[in-house]
Amino acid sequence: MHPSETKILVCCHKQADIPDNGIFLPVHCGKALSDKDFGMTGDDTGDSISVKNPNYCELTALYWAWKNLKGTEYIGLYHYRRYFGFSTFRAFLADIGYKVKTRRRIINTPDWRMSKVSGEQIRRVLDRYDIILGRPRRVHGSVWEQYSHYHPSAGLQVTREAIKALFPDYIDSFDYVMHKTKRLSRCNMFITGWKVFDDYCSWLFPVLSYVERHTTIPEDPYQARIFGFIAERLLNVYCYHNRLKKTYRYIYEVTGSATPVNP
Repeated sequence: MHPSETKILVCCHKQADIPDNGIFLPVHCGKALSDKDFGMTGDDTGDSISVKNPNYCELTALYWAWKNLKGTEYIGLYHYRRYFGFSTFRAFLADIGYKVKTRRRIINTPDWRMSKVSGEQIRRVLDRYDIILGRPRRVHGSVWEQYSHYHPSAGLQVTREAIKALFPDYIDSFDYVMHKTKRLSRCNMFITGWKVFDDYCSWLFPVLSYVERHTTIPEDPYQARIFGFIAERLLNVYCYHNRLKKTYRYIYEVTGSATPVNP
């Protein structure tokens, strides 16, 4: 597989050492609002919503890829310190002699060594599945209750209104995932084929745009990241509604300074 057929966006809001393996694409999120140059692709070229990064978080990179990377066959999203593990867990432990609690769905690691993945590996996985997601994390109560515990619930209420108005066939799926399930794939992280990605974005961004027009963005900088938080839940709604065949990977989190590797 030619590397250009696969792109995994690695969303950055600060300088970070990202492995150069031909498929990782570091993206400076919110570049339109920054006076710094990290020496990586910005999310502010072509058709973009880079200026909305304080509210949309990594979704500004997602939108940029949707509008500007057409022709890519497989597309994914990581964070500058979070990625999916593709090596076997036991092999990783043997490699670094590092003890980790496997019950956690986000596992701390000292560097990027578990990030080794190729476009060919991804193709083989997506020949059998529609999408790769982070292993679901069990939440307290329902997904709706968990969101409402940490964020103003008004955002989800308007999101339901948006889906009912724009995509009424999704409303039952939204209600089921939000009120009847207790597990959540988080961080807006995934890898999938372009067709699924294009369809997802064509659904997601109109919903978020509706919410943006019909809600008040919180002044608190953390809660102002409202659309990133909502999208974490909507990715799960989309996959459930479309009966996507899912496979899961542990999410590994780099601790300390990342050590570049060349898989």
